[in-house]
Amino acid sequence: MNDDIKQQLRSVRFEQMEIEMLIEHSLRIKSQLESVTSQPRDVCVQAGMLSPDAFAERVDALISLNKAIAERVEVLTERREKIFRLVAELENPQHRAVLEKYYLFPEHVGITWEEVAEQMGYTKRQILRIHGNALREIRKIIEN
Repeated sequence: MNDDIKQQLRSVRFEQMEIEMLIEHSLRIKSQLESVTSQPRDVCVQAGMLSPDAFAERVDALISLNKAIAERVEVLTERREKIFRLVAELENPQHRAVLEKYYLFPEHVGITWEEVAEQMGYTKRQILRIHGNALREIRKIIEN
């Protein structure tokens, strides 16, 4: 059961990381398109910039990418809410904090165990022990 809940937490963490990468890619495409549209047409043609067809393809790709991101965010939000409710049931605030920081808070995407330990004023070893205890506490909640 610990492995199952741990896998769900990891899945949410990795999904958040993937969404962040997709958003960065979307922003790069948008920036490229904006730089083209800010140039006069004759400058674009002379500089060998995007043709109208290539521009339209990039716009379509950006629209599709943003739609995919929105769909993934919606699914992730539902999954995160379920896990947040479960984590909120933990009695020990340290357990909640470790799980939220490492797995659930989008602003902590990609945070390491060392960084969690530093933020909370513990060693990495202590944080990993708290993490294991938090998973056991969740298992007890699920079993009851």
